[in-house]
Amino acid sequence: MRALLDDNPAVEELQLLMTELPKLPEVQPNRSLSGRQLGLLHAAMMSVLEIEGLRRFLRFNLEKNLDELSAGGKKQDVIFDVRSASEREGWTRKLMRDSLEEFSGQDNYRQLIESIEGELT
Repeated sequence: MRALLDDNPAVEELQLLMTELPKLPEVQPNRSLSGRQLGLLHAAMMSVLEIEGLRRFLRFNLEKNLDELSAGGKKQDVIFDVRSASEREGWTRKLMRDSLEEFSGQDNYRQLIESIEGELT
């Protein structure tokens, strides 16, 4: 079997192409958000989300259950709980990216999220 691969012109061409591929930039490690960035994210989420909308967004987009992330209460407390869980469990960047798609019509939200993303790259 090895001899078939060694003598195969298609395999040789593929190996040559792979050596000519441009080097991709180094991927930045998944850095934590600063306190200021977390505050901006919290404010952005407060501006576009109501509790039931947050519940649907989490379930449909992130496959998360709001009742497992927060004990409930005031909107600001629920959003804080969700944001804290995302930071603790490592899905804050996904939360931001997916919410940008979901709330694409909200210019203020987009600007806040994009400013946070810009600082992380």
